[in-house]
Amino acid sequence: MRGGENVRFSRLGEKRSLYLYIFHPILILFFGVVNNHLLPSAWTEAYAYAGPFVVIVATLLTTWALRRLHVLR
Repeated sequence: MRGGENVRFSRLGEKRSLYLYIFHPILILFFGVVNNHLLPSAWTEAYAYAGPFVVIVATLLTTWALRRLHVLR
């Protein structure tokens, strides 16, 4: 990684780390329920590999959206 990327991740961690810890278990539960009950079984294996990436991206987008809506500080 270059130095600029390290600064970007550092700022991201400073601003959103609390909300990442709060929201990621909720989103893991949500995506687990969706995967087990609503998606066909073919997606179960794909979710097993892509699930962590889906959860972290969804968590980042959720915290970003809630901050933009001024729900979070």
